Amino acid sequence: MNQAIKDKLPQAQEVFTCLYRNSKGQVSVQELANASLNESNTKSYIQGWSIKHSRPITLLTDQVIQTFSHGEEAIEAFESGNYSENNQIELPNSNRLSSQETMDICFTGFEKKEKEELVKLAETHNMVVKKSVTKYLNILCFGRTAGPSKLAQANSQGVIVLTRIQLENLLITGELPDSLAEDINLKDSSARKKVLSQEELVADINTSLAGLRELGRRENLIALFHEGSALGWKFHVPDVFREALDIKLTPISIQNNTISTWTQGHAYSFQRGDSIGSVSTKDWNNFLQQDGILLQIAYSNPAGFEENKRIEGKFTGSFYQSKTHKSSRQLNDSQIEVSSYVYDSGSLTIDIFKVNEAKTRVEKFDSIALSQVDFVTLLQQGYYWKKPLDKDDDTPIEKITLIP
Repeated sequence: MNQAIKDKLPQAQEVFTCLYRNSKGQVSVQELANASLNESNTKSYIQGWSIKHSRPITLLTDQVIQTFSHGEEAIEAFESGNYSENNQIELPNSNRLSSQETMDICFTGFEKKEKEELVKLAETHNMVVKKSVTKYLNILCFGRTAGPSKLAQANSQGVIVLTRIQLENLLITGELPDSLAEDINLKDSSARKKVLSQEELVADINTSLAGLRELGRRENLIALFHEGSALGWKFHVPDVFREALDIKLTPISIQNNTISTWTQGHAYSFQRGDSIGSVSTKDWNNFLQQDGILLQIAYSNPAGFEENKRIEGKFTGSFYQSKTHKSSRQLNDSQIEVSSYVYDSGSLTIDIFKVNEAKTRVEKFDSIALSQVDFVTLLQQGYYWKKPLDKDDDTPIEKITLIP
């Protein structure tokens, strides 16, 4: 690879945006978060979390047509056809935490028999099989039921994320093919329920489709802000994160009068790139001298209510408007749409940075996966629970205290 290209590599935390031609000759815009550059034998490739498809993808560097600073620029060039294949491209750095003498691999999202086959394959190639995304993991091989949290954590650590086909190709040829969204189909890892009879289905609909979309907002706030930061929290949370904490100025009615007041909701929404320190980061020298801890969001999915079950169709029958109504209104062949909603606590991958011994800069110490709700607890209380990401993960449950 051209050394001049390597010298211009952007920071790994930035989004890598490019025009790309896949193996079928199709050109598309690709945006990868936490992109990392890897090499195998004579080929180099880029891996990262696809913002569009919410899953990891692999791009071959020699098929990158042009790179851009922003997605809008790439889309404009793609739609107009005004791009050149001779432009100098800027590739992302590798963001591996470190390296080891062993080649460590983890398998996730496979049925028991298939996983046993893959473990045997890995061991015959002198690989060390791990049950979780360890700090120095080299490869994560995932199947159809892989969970997004495990994939996101691996990607944020610069781990090579492969499908079974890619792994087998790598072991045979030493090279990787590209892997775009159409090649990867992740499915919900929850077990399939038995097919319900018509009678059971009707009973399930009648008992479970409550239609709840959100919990009511309240004036009992989880954070009070004084002099620009949350009072009593272990981490220094500036008031600019009110919205991420779902604290909003809301109009409420009291005796036909409307006033505005701060209210609390449950839709926590910390975003990729958000950074929060144990002390204020405005005075960086002071932060370094205080041995500050910095939390930076590498991947995010907001908390909130998601549609769970849905029924729609014609309905004939009685409708009671509320529990206080003694009489009903008759519905005749009416189109009815009913949904139930479940609360999703969201997900985050958080990079933890600590001050080095010389107190000149911060260095990446660890990367953890938490829900949005658990992240709020970490900011408030200074600790989090280290726990397995899925049933294949043998990580012991442990309380990790960052700030006593």
